[in-house]
Amino acid sequence: MEIREAKIMGGVGSILTLLGFIPTIGWVLSIVGLILLYLSIKKISEAVARTEILTDFTKAIILSIVSVIFFAFGGGATFFGIFSLIKGGGGFALAIILFIIGWIIAIIGSYFYYQALSKTGESTKINTFRTAGLLIFIGNILLIIFVGGIVGLIGRIFEIISFFSLPDTI
Repeated sequence: MEIREAKIMGGVGSILTLLGFIPTIGWVLSIVGLILLYLSIKKISEAVARTEILTDFTKAIILSIVSVIFFAFGGGATFFGIFSLIKGGGGFALAIILFIIGWIIAIIGSYFYYQALSKTGESTKINTFRTAGLLIFIGNILLIIFVGGIVGLIGRIFEIISFFSLPDTI
């Protein structure tokens, strides 16, 4: 079955998701990249007749969005917590709780991402998908000590390599 489109969409989508740090348009590029990744995984899961790949990927995306919402509220709570501290209150407790909940949800989401990429690698015989998923998962676990960002970035680079290593047909 032809997966050349999935190969290109996945590779480009993976690159675009890395560009979220660019001021003003980074978040738009990340969303476009995520959509391309979703479409790519959908095509691949259909080509290899493994719907669980798309199911795991969908769970990962939903949990990632939920974790971002918790992080955003945690950031807002931090901002307002500064004013609370000035007045003698303990407003940072809520921010810490929201960040921890967001982090735990991100870890669970990245586990499903790892599962989706592992199954993709297993089905396409591209083993670097599994490595990419594992590094992204470990990176999210280690995010709390900041080294996780580097591990996750390496995982994303492996993900790009994996998509562009796909054959045109399966």
